[in-house]
Amino acid sequence: MLQKLKNCPYVPKYIGLGHIRSLGITFLVTEFLGPTLEDLFEICGRRFSLKTTCMIFYQVLERIRDLHSFNFVHRDIKPDNFMFGYKEKTNKIHIIDFGLASKYFDTATGHIPFQEKASLTGTARFASTNAHKGFELSRRDDLQSIGHMMLYAWLGQLPW
Repeated sequence: MLQKLKNCPYVPKYIGLGHIRSLGITFLVTEFLGPTLEDLFEICGRRFSLKTTCMIFYQVLERIRDLHSFNFVHRDIKPDNFMFGYKEKTNKIHIIDFGLASKYFDTATGHIPFQEKASLTGTARFASTNAHKGFELSRRDDLQSIGHMMLYAWLGQLPW
């Protein structure tokens, strides 16, 4: 997945993959980044000002726009999956954790079909209403999850 997104700005740069066979461990090496959005939220007393919230979420929307332009939906939008850069990129937000991401459009088959699934995809607290209903997720669901995250950052909690 990261190889397909190598030209996507603010996706961690893929360095390599490793195995420790004796321990049954496989690991991924990417560029070093700073704290997650959730870490910063904790440091700031579990609440951001409206200005900070807007400045952060402008970048979050840009990251999702970039991901969507590569025909992928993230499907697990939450503060733990956004990290600040390191050194000269400390004020830039990066998107991470593509374990649940999937293609929503393929040039051969077109847009993914609407379908019902049995289980919830993503993190329940930030999941879209379609995720809770068990529907296949698309771009609109990433955007709804960003809205939930924005409320969480500004209010300090979610209303549910």
